[in-house]
Amino acid sequence: DLVKDDSVEAVGLIGRRKEALEKIRNWVNSEKIILHAQDILNQDETIKIMKQYDVGVIALPDRKTSYKVFEAAIEARLHIVDMLEEYHRHPDKYELEGLEFPKNMSLDDYGEWLHTKARDNDITILDGIGFAPGLSNITLGEAIRKMDQAESAIARVGGIPSKEAAQKHPLKYMNTWAFWHVLREYMVKLNIIKDGKVVEVDATTDREHFLFNKLGRNEELECAVTPGMPSFIYTRPQLREFAEKTIRWPG
Repeated sequence: DLVKDDSVEAVGLIGRRKEALEKIRNWVNSEKIILHAQDILNQDETIKIMKQYDVGVIALPDRKTSYKVFEAAIEARLHIVDMLEEYHRHPDKYELEGLEFPKNMSLDDYGEWLHTKARDNDITILDGIGFAPGLSNITLGEAIRKMDQAESAIARVGGIPSKEAAQKHPLKYMNTWAFWHVLREYMVKLNIIKDGKVVEVDATTDREHFLFNKLGRNEELECAVTPGMPSFIYTRPQLREFAEKTIRWPG
């Protein structure tokens, strides 16, 4: 989509493996694609590359790498869209994934330091702009804006296989991303809004069954609280109740 946009002059791809980058360029088949075979953890070189562009998209698999690149983007004054990291201002203390931050700062201090530095450098950051979080934040936020008042907002999200495929597998699950990460999401604690207060709860609590009868379907499903959309707690403090719940087939 980017290379088809007349207002986009160039799209740069950064990665360590030149062969993998070339495969992407051949697949996209556009002269706008510029390859940068570079280890993104080499901050000085990464900043030099970033300064050649107006906006960057981060789609990295772990927080250790994501935050290093995020710091480089702030230094380079590059506007950022992050597809995976949910909220840089408040890093998740239960899912650090090797995240490194200054020893003289707490995790919350580090998040605020990043936020302040980004603001001082006049850059815009869109965190977690995937499906969920991402589209879930946008659609739920838009629904709230259209109401006179909203007290409770529950986001039910998740990718599940067809009913026929689910019956063939004991977990009734479809691998849409790293399975070890999925399992970890079920074993951590997270914050929700309950009775107007931010409280910490265990993942998979507050399980509920519901009927999905949209888009020509009529299925019994279940969902439970899982980590996701953490920024909503801070951007919608007026809510009395808020949680993100992951949808699964019953059982």
